[in-house]
Amino acid sequence: MFELKDIKDSLDKFVIDPLMVVDAEKNICVVNEALRYLVGYKEGELVGKKAEVIFADSEKSILRKSNVEKLIGTGTILNIETYYQAKDGREVPVLFSSSVIHDQNDKDALIVCTARDISERKRVEEELRAAYEQIKEAQDQLVQAEKLNAIGLLASGVAHEVKNPLGIIIQGINYLQAKFPDSEVDVNSTFSMMMESAKRANGIVNTLLDFSKAKKLELKLEDINAILEGALELVKANIKFEKININIDKNKNIPHIFVDKNRLEQVFVNLIMNAIQAMPKGGKIFIRSYDKNLPESKQGIYGRNDYFKAGERVLVVEITDTGEGIPPAAFKKLFNPFFTTKGLHGGSGIGLYVSRNIIDMHKGLIEIKSTEGKGTKVIIFLRAS
Repeated sequence: MFELKDIKDSLDKFVIDPLMVVDAEKNICVVNEALRYLVGYKEGELVGKKAEVIFADSEKSILRKSNVEKLIGTGTILNIETYYQAKDGREVPVLFSSSVIHDQNDKDALIVCTARDISERKRVEEELRAAYEQIKEAQDQLVQAEKLNAIGLLASGVAHEVKNPLGIIIQGINYLQAKFPDSEVDVNSTFSMMMESAKRANGIVNTLLDFSKAKKLELKLEDINAILEGALELVKANIKFEKININIDKNKNIPHIFVDKNRLEQVFVNLIMNAIQAMPKGGKIFIRSYDKNLPESKQGIYGRNDYFKAGERVLVVEITDTGEGIPPAAFKKLFNPFFTTKGLHGGSGIGLYVSRNIIDMHKGLIEIKSTEGKGTKVIIFLRAS
């Protein structure tokens, strides 16, 4: 028979790591002071309870009956990372080991469970993991910046080479179309399709040129609501054609701010057109403008966090659609140039990139939230003063 009092006295005197002794039925027979301190129990509160009380819920299987029987047969469990459950509900990471001792007659067996608190190690590991992720993200951003610079130079060269021939093609179509009477329906229909395609190509060329240049902003005190109305006028024909219902909630008391009207109008047109194209069967677009104090800091483009601080006054524009939403796999690529989810008949994939650059030049922030199949919300933050 085991003398549990002698075992307890030895544990408190010679063992500094948290330790408990469990019988074959998983009842706790002895705990030392180090274990009581680790999990926040007073003397006498653990003895007689099932060993599972020590383990976090997800880890109780370590001492389930089959494991206990296996342990008694094999003798040891060494260095398993698990979690103890403290009395106040905290989970404490530990390095768990156990061994079996038998009495002189080899009839009764006790399981001696030792643990080492590895909370500090886990904290350091988490800090290292977070630091690694930050370094990796910064590296990816530097690589992306170099790629974008190279793409910008390429886009500029291609656009300049294509623009002049494209202008001649458009002039040629106009000239030839004037030579045929309106009665030549098939010919004029072909010319119209050619002209539509040429103009679309010309629009892409102009976007490429805009993409490749970092033009200086012409900042003036402007009314954001008026700029939104101007953007809506530009896309009005598309809204009617696509059977889109627009809901506008403009706060008339928001302050005027210094922005480049034309560039910001370009952003709103891009975002509204994206919303329209996300609803091929029609739908609703909700546009909202307001100002507020930010409850928390907002991180800038490319990881910079020097744009908005907690409590800062900002002007916010939200453009929400009830369209198809964005697949989760596409989120990281949304602002990459030439990336598009619209297929062959969609846009060039440059609009969002250009829009973000314009907002970035305004020292603002653009965020996108989307649920696939339920729609997308684009949020723009601009300084209110």
